Amino acid sequence: MLKLLVVVVGFLVTLVSAGVSHAEQSVGFAAGPTKGLGPTYRYLSDDGPWGWQVTGLPVVMPDGGFADAGASVLYVLHRGKYGSAHLSLGAAAGVSWNICEEGQPEFECSEDIDWLAAFGPGVGFDLHLVDNFAWSVEASLPLFFSNGDFEGMYPIPNSSLLYYW
Repeated sequence: MLKLLVVVVGFLVTLVSAGVSHAEQSVGFAAGPTKGLGPTYRYLSDDGPWGWQVTGLPVVMPDGGFADAGASVLYVLHRGKYGSAHLSLGAAAGVSWNICEEGQPEFECSEDIDWLAAFGPGVGFDLHLVDNFAWSVEASLPLFFSNGDFEGMYPIPNSSLLYYW
């Protein structure tokens, strides 16, 4: 069993390290309707214009909490010395819940589970501020859904602060 684990880990390390040499990767923090909210990871291929970004943040407390996650596909239009321009198609969802304590008045607490989801395209740019740091801004046009109902289409921007390597 240990030998199998060593072989699998060795294969994964080889696979990941092979991808690292041909890609631009970054970590940071993102916020927006089609990116999600929280820590983020972005992968952009050096061999082609495609990339992706994932974001997520769970917050769990004794009396409730929320979780948020997002994913988007990126298409790089141009890479320059101080930045790049891209198109994106992303989706994000968030859920929140409350746990009422015994004896708590009904008007103070609701045990409903609420969710919000957004899906849509965007266009943006990355501005490379200093070595290995970039600020990404994106104008998105997502469709919003809340608890199963269509809520509308709102042009809310996405933003990310990223550390590249």
